[in-house]
Amino acid sequence: MPAIDPNVLQCVFYVHPSPNAANAGKFGGTGFLVGTPLEDNYHLNQLYAVTNRHVIAGASGEVVLGINKADGHREYIHTQNADWFLHPDGQDVAVYPIVLSPDYQYNFIGTRLFFLTPQIVHARGIGPGDDVFMVGRFIGQDGAQGNLPTARFGHIGRMNAEPIKDGNGVEQDSFLVEMRSIPGYSGSPVFVYINPTLASPPSFMTPLGHPYNQSQHGPWLLGIDWSHLTSFSAVLNKDKRSAVEPPQWVEINSGMAGVIPAWRIQEILDLPELVMRREEVDRMISEELQDGSPAPDVATEPAAFTQSDFEQALRKVSRRVESSQSDSEKK
Repeated sequence: MPAIDPNVLQCVFYVHPSPNAANAGKFGGTGFLVGTPLEDNYHLNQLYAVTNRHVIAGASGEVVLGINKADGHREYIHTQNADWFLHPDGQDVAVYPIVLSPDYQYNFIGTRLFFLTPQIVHARGIGPGDDVFMVGRFIGQDGAQGNLPTARFGHIGRMNAEPIKDGNGVEQDSFLVEMRSIPGYSGSPVFVYINPTLASPPSFMTPLGHPYNQSQHGPWLLGIDWSHLTSFSAVLNKDKRSAVEPPQWVEINSGMAGVIPAWRIQEILDLPELVMRREEVDRMISEELQDGSPAPDVATEPAAFTQSDFEQALRKVSRRVESSQSDSEKK
């Protein structure tokens, strides 16, 4: 496994179920930023915060995101639980459209280049044994003043041929990854990487030897960490052989993590309301560039439409969508 690009670490933020939990720093999970390019103005991306459904489900109404500022110190962004978009099939994923100013130190995972798809899995022969790494929140060592995410490493143990039921009995589309996940890592991005120097089926004895190429070797976003599989072991007496009476059991982390595929995140991003918002922003930007009128609060030429201008347009569209929904509800 090669060294991890520092930009990957800047995609991660921390999630807290309440302001008090954020201040305590002992509860919550992890999230990460993804960016979906606009269709016409493809140099601009709509950002989304992504985490697990169960991470925000524990919130009392307010979900707090801890994101680093440019000076390295953490700042909290307050969101409402009801504003997050959930997967229609109950997959343990939640998405929130977010706007971040240049004052924040962040990066994002591009959906077009870095999201794993079934087509890439088939074309590249991705399967058990391929390298993976996860970046998330190691509670207790997660940074006192700013986010300091920690990487963990492993391999794909099993493909997503069979779902895993969560605590509510909902089947979660999941890879099994041999990589120890613990509380705090829920919602972490998990990446898969093909080592170009190692042999790959069917030529097990012959290393590939190809020069590294992202489109051929990754890393790609494998998916989102949502669980660690557990087993149970009987509590023994001092002889370490006989079980205590009455019987008692302890939960053991099996070392296997459940990872929901990246394309299940994409399914939320493709929900009609989110697509409509992106199309509206795209249309507004294109019209302003075509008619020669200056972009909002911009004194430069229209062609210099910036990410900041895009963020302002996005806010306008969000307000317009919310207003339209309110009018519909009144009718």
